[in-house]
Amino acid sequence: MIGRVDPFIGTEVTDLPPQTGLAATWWWPKPQIGNTHPGATYPLGMVSACAYSGAYPTGYGRYDLSLEGIPPLLHERHLASGFAHFQQSGTGAIRKYYNYFRVTPMIEPLDVLGRTWELTDEQAEPGWYSGTLDSGITAELTVGPKSAVHRYTFPAHSKARVVIDFSHGGLSIPYGATIPVRAHLECLEPGVASGEIVVEGAPLSVYIECDNPQWRQMLWYDRRLMPGGTRLDFDHIRPTTLRPFGLMWAGPSEEGQTIELRIGFSLRGVEQAKRNLEADCGTGPAQFTPRREQTQKVWRKKLKGITVRTPSAARQTVFSTALYHALIKPCLAPSESPFWPTDGPFVFDISTMWDIYRTQLPLITALMPERAVELANAMITISEEEGNFPIGYRMARGATVSRGRRVLWPTPSSPTCASSACPVSTGTGPWCTCPTTCAAPTVRSSWCTGRRIRSATPSTSRSDTGAPRRSPGMSATGPSSSSSSPWPSAG
Repeated sequence: MIGRVDPFIGTEVTDLPPQTGLAATWWWPKPQIGNTHPGATYPLGMVSACAYSGAYPTGYGRYDLSLEGIPPLLHERHLASGFAHFQQSGTGAIRKYYNYFRVTPMIEPLDVLGRTWELTDEQAEPGWYSGTLDSGITAELTVGPKSAVHRYTFPAHSKARVVIDFSHGGLSIPYGATIPVRAHLECLEPGVASGEIVVEGAPLSVYIECDNPQWRQMLWYDRRLMPGGTRLDFDHIRPTTLRPFGLMWAGPSEEGQTIELRIGFSLRGVEQAKRNLEADCGTGPAQFTPRREQTQKVWRKKLKGITVRTPSAARQTVFSTALYHALIKPCLAPSESPFWPTDGPFVFDISTMWDIYRTQLPLITALMPERAVELANAMITISEEEGNFPIGYRMARGATVSRGRRVLWPTPSSPTCASSACPVSTGTGPWCTCPTTCAAPTVRSSWCTGRRIRSATPSTSRSDTGAPRRSPGMSATGPSSSSSSPWPSAG
């Protein structure tokens, strides 16, 4: 299966035959693209890494924001300004777009940081990504459960650089950028640095090792070097005060020289980020190849869970890649919750429950039952700690929760099913299982089949005090939905 996976599927517009006749009049309520990326991933892991162009919604690719039909182009060709961490996969306007700690290998001055280079010779397999910038630098990326390893191959140059931008995040679309509100970074010793940024309410820490301590290691602020500086602290950043900042290694490179960068991540501080890096990559230099082999071994085992037998190589690729994409998210990050002190299961990038509860979650339960239990316990912990069972949960403070007034528990005056055995009619439950009709003419029969019945009249949708009536155990807090659909949410 792993040999048939093509991580580039979903990154370009869907290849469909020309629309003719009646089909030419069809409206596409969703974009004709998969919104995926070909970057390095780990099965249900915390970290991903990929080339960054600022495109929607992963940060990779050529396309601008689109909610329907063929998406407009943001770039005419594939470009990259560096290689970032944490990407969405297969989502739409999810509002949290990550792409933190962008790493840019350069042979140009630091002044041009943020420019893009043409990206060619891209290759990808589960757990590994490679591409070449038109500067002549080749990048390879791999990841572990809580780490990323970069390997850059440089041309001969007197002033080569590897630059990490701690201030970077989000997308190059309107309102798509993410601004850190606090940050700290520090050079610990030659070839070793650490730091933390607070983004979307979440503290994200890194512990970084670079395999070339002979290169100069420096902090920078507003694209200007800070010679002799070993520490930067920002306690109050706003969009009007933000200037790019980060650290870099610089020195002469020989033709074909490789520089390896290892980064451990944690939502619980630098020390845990260091432990995560050691757990994923061990200690010592030259860990890229062992980490890549370990990650691909895990992917090979997970992808063996389903066998696709067909004489069509194209169908082999489509089904194998679909399984691969289904095992990228959500991100399981044990003992990484920054919002409560106890250890145990933690998860983010539940996007969203109404999309996955009847599709992906049963698949994960069948193929990876131990991870399904971990996911369920993580969701229970979130609901206990935050007071709501989330329908969406990302690496950010606050969940997306159901609005209680959207799903109503029927009262005696509410419309109910004609069947005397229906749980709603008998008051034994909120779910109608009647396959035929409703007793009330004001509610269409299809409204109640297998779903909660919703009142169609204002008199039954509010309590005697005028407040919205909600079903027992459902919170009335959280963001309201903009949907005008009569269907209740799956959450």
